[in-house]
Amino acid sequence: MSILDTKFYTVAEVARVLRVDESTVRRHLKDGSIEHIELPGRSSRRVKRIPEDVLQRLLNPACAQPAKQKLPEQASA
Repeated sequence: MSILDTKFYTVAEVARVLRVDESTVRRHLKDGSIEHIELPGRSSRRVKRIPEDVLQRLLNPACAQPAKQKLPEQASA
């Protein structure tokens, strides 16, 4: 899938889907815990957009990372 085929969401759209305040989303964007792209905006403001795959990982974190399982020989140690 190319970048041209990717759907992007605004901060307000992500906040609505996650049922949190926009300031919460912005805080996570600022600290880097939510991946995003920045586009040029008016004056010093930068327009932030969150790719659809990032939103999907936020909604279903179990699919984002495989569960770490201990091997049987490590479980007893």
